Amino acid sequence: MILNAIIIDDNEASITAFEKTICTFFSSELFLLQSFTSPLLALEELEYLSVDVIFLDVEMPELNGFEFLSRLPDELKAKVVLFTAHEHFAINAIRNSVKYYLTKPIVLSELKDCIRNIIKDNQDLYSLSNVEHDFILVVGQEKNQLFNCHKITRIQANRNYCFLYYEDKEIYVSKTLKYFVDRLPESLFYRAHRSHLINYNFIIEIRKNATGSRIFLKDGTVLDITNTKKTN
Repeated sequence: MILNAIIIDDNEASITAFEKTICTFFSSELFLLQSFTSPLLALEELEYLSVDVIFLDVEMPELNGFEFLSRLPDELKAKVVLFTAHEHFAINAIRNSVKYYLTKPIVLSELKDCIRNIIKDNQDLYSLSNVEHDFILVVGQEKNQLFNCHKITRIQANRNYCFLYYEDKEIYVSKTLKYFVDRLPESLFYRAHRSHLINYNFIIEIRKNATGSRIFLKDGTVLDITNTKKTN
């Protein structure tokens, strides 16, 4: 299991050193999606990233680690690893229900144990999750809806809700696109751009054009994608 990770630290030198450690010793366990020196920017980008692990510095001028934690959306399932040069922050980490905590300078053996525990926890969670099966349960305030993943053609975002196209029906659901990105299997769904998640099985062709490419789906939907997304 390879987990998607991001690093948030206002110190660029610290980020560079940590990135090198991850790439040298843990490339088979972690894939670094992105690093941020700004926690506010990281909060904005989390809406569009599928993240399993957040390595988070505690002491940052713009927004400290605990303030950052308080702003994370409830539906985010990523594991958070706090790191700092001061051990006394451990008490606050416990109060904020943060299970993973590292002190700077980071000791390789401690980081190894931390990553091993995260992988084990994720494997336990995955074995209980909906995506292991063919269905996804969308929990709502008024009703819960069960969908067969293989029958979802695409999901289109519209701010804080989505339209789910399912068996020739357009279904309104009060969930963000990120909610579905985190729960649907990556082997079956592709994020064409920020507002669309599509089922691979409904793609019939991809055509190049002047600005990028267009994806044609079996239901007649045509979506524009950039060259970067086409390569992915």
